[in-house]
Amino acid sequence: MNAGRTTRLRTRCGVTLLELLVVIGVIGILLALLLPAIQAAREAARAATCRNNLHQLGIAVSSFETSARVFPSANGFPSLHGRLLPYLERAELADGYNAQLSVLSPANTTIAQVQFAGFLCPSDSAGAQFEPGSANYVGSYSLGPEERLIRGPFAYLPPKPKRAAEVLRGLSKTAAFSETLLGDFTWRPLRVVWRVRPSYSDSQSLAAACDSFEAVPGAEGVPGIRGREWASSLVSSGLYNHCLPPNSKNCSNDGNTVLAVFGATSDHASSVNVLYLDGSVQTVSNSIELAMWRRMGDTQGVDR
Repeated sequence: MNAGRTTRLRTRCGVTLLELLVVIGVIGILLALLLPAIQAAREAARAATCRNNLHQLGIAVSSFETSARVFPSANGFPSLHGRLLPYLERAELADGYNAQLSVLSPANTTIAQVQFAGFLCPSDSAGAQFEPGSANYVGSYSLGPEERLIRGPFAYLPPKPKRAAEVLRGLSKTAAFSETLLGDFTWRPLRVVWRVRPSYSDSQSLAAACDSFEAVPGAEGVPGIRGREWASSLVSSGLYNHCLPPNSKNCSNDGNTVLAVFGATSDHASSVNVLYLDGSVQTVSNSIELAMWRRMGDTQGVDR
């Protein structure tokens, strides 16, 4: 009698295969629903860090201008990023860099390969593939690949360093820094500097050729130089221009990487973050009107 009762109780406590499959299915559905939300939350946190890094750069630019009475130059050594290090609480890096020598000099190699987290955007999917000393944040230097269009806030080539009063558009409307995807040798289109041939003498022709360039593996280009060294004054490493809208291709002018097309690119959803000279950070859509995008890079406030 008691034995029979025990057997019936054990039978009632069991779980059928069908019930187990139903439970597994419900758990799978819940995970499928939660996973995108978790990924979105993680990306939101990464994007917030990215914007905060730009904000810190804005404070450094403002502090430099207050101290020197001009905005930092992007010419020569140290680089634009190197000039801002003392205002980013990394004066030891700036002090250890010999500005009389090239970034390639053995005396500067160790410093140049120090990875400063404040120069990296965690949203960049390049992840651990970046080179030591890389920087996702690039300074605005021109409207396009002509010397007459070098009218950004940071002096490059002939223009002398600018004072805040010389920014005719106003600090709140003029771009200082934006983002670039690091060249990670993967040949993904926005991470390569594509070589456009032949050489063009005007920015509109080069921009059109770059925009229509067929960026496919095997095409002529350099996959590993964008954002590669914060200590370098090369345009390809630490600067960008407003020639084409955000998240357009980068192109050299038949190998010329000074008067070339180097844009703002990122892994954010159809947009890039932009730091303005007043220290504010805004998200700019890929679909921004090109004339407006170019005005943002022009300290003189002239439409192009």
